[in-house]
Amino acid sequence: MMETGQVTSHKKTQLIDTSQDRFRDSKPLEHWADIRNMQETSKMLNILSAYGVESREQLEEKSLARYADRVKIVGRLNALQREINDIDDTEKLIKKYLRYKPIYEEYKQSRSKKKFAKEHEKELGQYDAAKKSLTEQFPDKKIPRLETLSARKTELIAQRNKLNEEYKKIIAELEELDYARRTVSEYLDEQTKQKKAAID
Repeated sequence: MMETGQVTSHKKTQLIDTSQDRFRDSKPLEHWADIRNMQETSKMLNILSAYGVESREQLEEKSLARYADRVKIVGRLNALQREINDIDDTEKLIKKYLRYKPIYEEYKQSRSKKKFAKEHEKELGQYDAAKKSLTEQFPDKKIPRLETLSARKTELIAQRNKLNEEYKKIIAELEELDYARRTVSEYLDEQTKQKKAAID
Protein backbone atom coordinates (compact mmCIF):
# COMPACT_ATOMS: atom_id res chain seq x y z
CA MET A 1 0.00 0.00 0.00
CA MET A 2 1.15 3.50 -0.76
CA GLU A 3 1.78 6.19 1.81
CA THR A 4 -0.38 9.31 1.97
CA GLY A 5 1.76 11.47 4.28
CA GLN A 6 2.97 14.99 3.53
CA VAL A 7 5.57 15.57 0.84
CA THR A 8 8.41 17.87 1.79
CA SER A 9 11.33 18.81 -0.40
CA HIS A 10 14.65 17.94 1.23
CA LYS A 11 16.49 20.48 -0.94
CA LYS A 12 17.88 23.35 1.12
CA THR A 13 17.05 26.81 -0.11
CA GLN A 14 19.90 28.76 -1.69
CA LEU A 15 19.13 31.92 0.28
CA ILE A 16 21.98 33.50 2.19
CA ASP A 17 21.37 34.43 5.82
CA THR A 18 22.56 38.04 6.00
CA SER A 19 21.80 38.46 9.70
CA GLN A 20 25.34 37.35 10.60
CA ASP A 21 27.82 40.04 11.75
CA ARG A 22 30.14 39.55 8.74
CA PHE A 23 27.37 40.80 6.41
CA ARG A 24 26.44 43.74 8.63
CA ASP A 25 30.10 44.72 8.93
CA SER A 26 30.67 44.64 5.16
CA LYS A 27 28.25 46.61 2.97
CA PRO A 28 29.63 45.18 -0.32
CA LEU A 29 29.22 41.62 1.02
CA GLU A 30 25.72 42.41 2.25
CA HIS A 31 24.85 43.98 -1.13
CA TRP A 32 26.16 40.89 -2.96
CA ALA A 33 24.12 38.58 -0.67
CA ASP A 34 20.99 40.70 -1.21
CA ILE A 35 21.38 40.42 -4.99
CA ARG A 36 21.88 36.63 -4.76
CA ASN A 37 18.81 36.34 -2.54
CA MET A 38 16.72 38.41 -4.96
CA GLN A 39 17.93 36.24 -7.87
CA GLU A 40 17.02 33.05 -6.00
CA THR A 41 13.61 34.44 -5.02
CA SER A 42 13.03 35.58 -8.60
CA LYS A 43 13.79 32.05 -9.79
CA MET A 44 11.24 30.67 -7.33
CA LEU A 45 8.66 33.27 -8.40
CA ASN A 46 9.18 32.13 -12.01
CA ILE A 47 8.45 28.55 -10.93
CA LEU A 48 5.31 29.70 -9.15
CA SER A 49 4.28 31.73 -12.19
CA ALA A 50 4.62 28.59 -14.34
CA TYR A 51 2.07 26.96 -12.02
CA GLY A 52 -0.20 30.01 -12.30
CA VAL A 53 0.51 31.04 -8.71
CA GLU A 54 0.64 34.78 -8.02
CA SER A 55 0.32 34.97 -4.23
CA ARG A 56 1.11 33.00 -1.09
CA GLU A 57 -2.60 32.23 -0.73
CA GLN A 58 -2.72 30.79 -4.25
CA LEU A 59 0.41 28.77 -3.47
CA GLU A 60 -1.30 27.22 -0.44
CA GLU A 61 -4.43 26.51 -2.52
CA LYS A 62 -2.39 24.96 -5.34
CA SER A 63 -0.44 22.80 -2.89
CA LEU A 64 -3.61 21.65 -1.12
CA ALA A 65 -5.25 20.82 -4.46
CA ARG A 66 -2.23 18.75 -5.53
CA TYR A 67 -2.15 16.99 -2.13
CA ALA A 68 -5.83 16.10 -2.66
CA ASP A 69 -4.99 14.79 -6.17
CA ARG A 70 -2.19 12.74 -4.64
CA VAL A 71 -4.49 11.20 -2.01
CA LYS A 72 -7.02 10.26 -4.72
CA ILE A 73 -4.34 8.64 -6.87
CA VAL A 74 -2.96 6.70 -3.90
CA GLY A 75 -6.49 5.40 -3.22
CA ARG A 76 -6.92 4.36 -6.85
CA LEU A 77 -3.45 2.74 -6.95
CA ASN A 78 -4.20 0.76 -3.79
CA ALA A 79 -7.57 -0.39 -5.22
CA LEU A 80 -5.90 -1.47 -8.47
CA GLN A 81 -3.19 -3.34 -6.58
CA ARG A 82 -5.80 -5.15 -4.47
CA GLU A 83 -7.63 -6.24 -7.63
CA ILE A 84 -4.36 -7.40 -9.23
CA ASN A 85 -3.52 -9.38 -6.08
CA ASP A 86 -7.02 -10.92 -6.06
CA ILE A 87 -6.60 -12.02 -9.69
CA ASP A 88 -3.18 -13.52 -8.85
CA ASP A 89 -4.78 -15.52 -6.01
CA THR A 90 -7.67 -16.67 -8.23
CA GLU A 91 -5.29 -17.71 -11.02
CA LYS A 92 -3.23 -19.80 -8.59
CA LEU A 93 -6.41 -21.42 -7.26
CA ILE A 94 -7.74 -22.27 -10.74
CA LYS A 95 -4.35 -23.67 -11.81
CA LYS A 96 -4.26 -25.84 -8.70
CA TYR A 97 -7.83 -27.03 -9.36
CA LEU A 98 -7.01 -27.86 -13.00
CA ARG A 99 -3.76 -29.61 -12.04
CA TYR A 100 -5.50 -32.02 -9.64
CA LYS A 101 -8.83 -32.42 -11.47
CA PRO A 102 -7.57 -35.30 -13.70
CA ILE A 103 -6.59 -37.22 -10.55
CA TYR A 104 -10.07 -36.66 -9.13
CA GLU A 105 -11.56 -37.89 -12.44
CA GLU A 106 -9.36 -40.99 -12.18
CA TYR A 107 -10.59 -41.48 -8.61
CA LYS A 108 -14.22 -41.33 -9.81
CA GLN A 109 -13.51 -43.98 -12.48
CA SER A 110 -11.48 -46.16 -10.13
CA ARG A 111 -12.87 -49.57 -9.18
CA SER A 112 -11.06 -49.50 -5.87
CA LYS A 113 -11.79 -46.00 -4.61
CA LYS A 114 -10.50 -46.66 -1.11
CA LYS A 115 -7.11 -47.85 -2.39
CA PHE A 116 -6.87 -45.01 -4.95
CA ALA A 117 -7.79 -42.42 -2.29
CA LYS A 118 -5.09 -43.74 0.02
CA GLU A 119 -2.44 -43.68 -2.73
CA HIS A 120 -3.42 -40.15 -3.87
CA GLU A 121 -4.49 -38.66 -0.56
CA LYS A 122 -2.36 -35.51 -0.94
CA GLU A 123 -3.45 -34.74 -4.53
CA LEU A 124 -7.15 -35.35 -3.76
CA GLY A 125 -6.83 -33.14 -0.68
CA GLN A 126 -5.35 -30.34 -2.82
CA TYR A 127 -8.19 -30.77 -5.34
CA ASP A 128 -10.88 -30.64 -2.61
CA ALA A 129 -9.31 -27.53 -1.02
CA ALA A 130 -9.09 -25.73 -4.37
CA LYS A 131 -12.64 -26.71 -5.32
CA LYS A 132 -13.99 -25.55 -1.95
CA SER A 133 -12.23 -22.17 -2.21
CA LEU A 134 -13.47 -21.66 -5.79
CA THR A 135 -17.04 -22.57 -4.77
CA GLU A 136 -16.86 -19.98 -1.96
CA GLN A 137 -15.47 -17.37 -4.34
CA PHE A 138 -17.87 -18.22 -7.19
CA PRO A 139 -21.10 -19.55 -5.65
CA ASP A 140 -22.82 -19.35 -9.06
CA LYS A 141 -20.14 -21.81 -10.31
CA LYS A 142 -19.18 -19.41 -13.14
CA ILE A 143 -15.41 -19.72 -12.76
CA PRO A 144 -13.60 -17.33 -15.13
CA ARG A 145 -11.20 -18.63 -17.74
CA LEU A 146 -7.48 -18.08 -17.12
CA GLU A 147 -7.21 -16.16 -20.40
CA THR A 148 -9.94 -13.74 -19.23
CA LEU A 149 -8.20 -13.20 -15.89
CA SER A 150 -4.84 -12.69 -17.59
CA ALA A 151 -6.31 -10.08 -19.99
CA ARG A 152 -7.96 -8.23 -17.08
CA LYS A 153 -4.70 -8.27 -15.09
CA THR A 154 -2.78 -6.85 -18.08
CA GLU A 155 -5.36 -4.05 -18.34
CA LEU A 156 -5.10 -3.27 -14.61
CA ILE A 157 -1.29 -3.24 -14.70
CA ALA A 158 -1.40 -0.75 -17.61
CA GLN A 159 -3.77 1.47 -15.58
CA ARG A 160 -1.49 1.18 -12.53
CA ASN A 161 1.60 2.12 -14.58
CA LYS A 162 -0.16 5.18 -16.02
CA LEU A 163 -1.29 6.27 -12.55
CA ASN A 164 2.22 5.71 -11.17
CA GLU A 165 3.56 8.17 -13.76
CA GLU A 166 0.90 10.70 -12.73
CA TYR A 167 1.77 10.08 -9.06
CA LYS A 168 5.47 10.74 -9.71
CA LYS A 169 4.60 13.96 -11.54
CA ILE A 170 2.49 15.18 -8.61
CA ILE A 171 5.27 14.33 -6.12
CA ALA A 172 7.77 16.32 -8.23
CA GLU A 173 5.35 19.27 -8.41
CA LEU A 174 4.71 19.18 -4.65
CA GLU A 175 8.44 19.13 -3.92
CA GLU A 176 9.00 22.06 -6.29
CA LEU A 177 6.09 24.04 -4.81
CA ASP A 178 7.30 23.31 -1.27
CA TYR A 179 10.84 24.39 -2.17
CA ALA A 180 9.56 27.60 -3.77
CA ARG A 181 7.28 28.31 -0.81
CA ARG A 182 10.12 27.94 1.69
CA THR A 183 12.46 30.09 -0.42
CA VAL A 184 9.94 32.91 -0.78
CA SER A 185 9.03 32.66 2.91
CA GLU A 186 12.68 32.79 3.98
CA TYR A 187 13.30 35.75 1.68
CA LEU A 188 10.38 37.69 3.16
CA ASP A 189 11.57 36.79 6.68
CA GLU A 190 15.03 38.06 5.73
CA GLN A 191 13.55 41.34 4.49
CA THR A 192 11.65 41.72 7.78
CA LYS A 193 14.87 41.09 9.77
CA GLN A 194 16.75 43.68 7.73
CA LYS A 195 14.03 46.31 8.24
CA LYS A 196 14.01 45.59 11.97
CA ALA A 197 17.83 45.83 12.13
CA ALA A 198 17.73 49.15 10.27
CA ILE A 199 15.24 50.57 12.80
CA ASP A 200 17.30 49.31 15.77
